[in-house]
Amino acid sequence: MLSAQRRKEIFRILNSEGQVHLSELASRFNVSIMTIRRDLEWLEQEGKARRVHGGAILAEQKWNTDTIEMKSVTNVDKKQSIANSSMRLLHPCSSIFLDAGSTTLEIAKLMCTELHKELTICTTDLHIADLLCKQERFHVYFCGGKVDGSTSSVGGQFAVQMIRSLHADLAIIGCDGLTIKDGAMGTRMEQVGVKQAMIEHSLQSALVADSTKFGRVSFVTIAPLTAFDYVVSDSNLSEDMQHLVTKSGTKVITN
Repeated sequence: MLSAQRRKEIFRILNSEGQVHLSELASRFNVSIMTIRRDLEWLEQEGKARRVHGGAILAEQKWNTDTIEMKSVTNVDKKQSIANSSMRLLHPCSSIFLDAGSTTLEIAKLMCTELHKELTICTTDLHIADLLCKQERFHVYFCGGKVDGSTSSVGGQFAVQMIRSLHADLAIIGCDGLTIKDGAMGTRMEQVGVKQAMIEHSLQSALVADSTKFGRVSFVTIAPLTAFDYVVSDSNLSEDMQHLVTKSGTKVITN
């Protein structure tokens, strides 16, 4: 059986059963476990599967539209780990675009308690702006535009225009899903332009995404992985996935 046929059959099994096991697939197709690992790696890159210990599960295809309140209590330990790792990217007197989201909110919280450096920060997140503006060492700018109540953030052309008039040393960008093939993805069209403008008007950019977002397909593409200098994730990100991200030319940072 050709590899394309085998992968198609594996995906059919995934759709039917929701999960597959390495040893069972190797026996079923009379190939090595290493061959099956490569098949699952390919399916993960295509956003069709998510690898787990001993096999894979069907990738989550529904669009994640949770509110910021719901996201803020999900995978908190992973987001705090990412926040801790992100601190090494923040240098004294630098300027930062800080994207809206629950992961970047954890970064802002840690900046307030652990980061004793003067920074200039521009954000589209109401919670982040409110938190950081109370710290005298931070110079905080908030983008104008249409406020999305479910995410407590600003999007649209007014925000994009302001960002395009600025230039930052670093953009820290969140996402709702990412694959090797499609890059970082989001759920809301009106926020994509803001994220893209932040990336384009920064000397460097970092994508912050916990390990559960890898292999997850979301509604709209933000940018390919090659647009980011760094991907910051948690220690649960598999070595195989880290290798694939690194192959794209993007550095991986984990705790």
